[in-house]
Amino acid sequence: MENKTFVPDLGVSSVFDSAWGLTKKHFLPIFLLMLVGGMLYNLPSSYFYSSYYAELLSGNYLTEEEWIAKQIDAAPVSLLKNYAVMLLLAIVCGLIRMYIDLVRNRVLLSAKEKDSVDMTAIIKGGFSGYWFFLICTLLSGIIIGIGYVFCILPGIFLQVRLMFVPIIAANKPELTLSEVFSRSWNMTEGRFLDLLLFGIIVVLLSIVGFICCCVGLYVTSIISEFMYVELYYRLSNDGNPASPAEDVTFDGRDADGYIRSI
Repeated sequence: MENKTFVPDLGVSSVFDSAWGLTKKHFLPIFLLMLVGGMLYNLPSSYFYSSYYAELLSGNYLTEEEWIAKQIDAAPVSLLKNYAVMLLLAIVCGLIRMYIDLVRNRVLLSAKEKDSVDMTAIIKGGFSGYWFFLICTLLSGIIIGIGYVFCILPGIFLQVRLMFVPIIAANKPELTLSEVFSRSWNMTEGRFLDLLLFGIIVVLLSIVGFICCCVGLYVTSIISEFMYVELYYRLSNDGNPASPAEDVTFDGRDADGYIRSI
């Protein structure tokens, strides 16, 4: 009887090739979600500095500090009002962006698992597990942030070990909070250096995308996200597609990069 021992293939070339193939097929919906998310991110500051930008366009070239000092002298109440509105906008936009992040994660998962994306169904079902996703994402961010405050190395370590928390929360909203964190911790156990290497590759891709201007940055960002999803599926038991009945190639590796020991 076949001994079903599955070892995930974390080869850079294999993961990148799969991510690039998925990017070519499903670029548009993820690009649009990223675009909307970016607009929401900039909306609060754009509102606050709208009058500053108007002064620049009129030829009154002030530094940001000079403009704020001028506002404090001329209309302090109006400045406080703008700060309050900016804070409110930041909260509202942040909540909407978290919903977009949840939808984007589910689009990535659907593209990988089903090789198709039903945006209507995903958007309608986006609120399912929203608060759970928000709590998991914020909590992991706080834990990683604390790690970086104490020293850079603990922050890097925690970021790698908790890297799958958001996608697990998006994919498995029925889990408990502790189960999401423990699952990410277990998936990354013994694979820190492999995953750190992928983190470095993502940074390098971002630099290449930046050099290639804005559109290039979007392309490399989407490739990076599909690499992340590919790693999730290869390390997760839920993402292991192999079964005893499947055919295996001559070197023991199935089509999704898993190695079977016989």
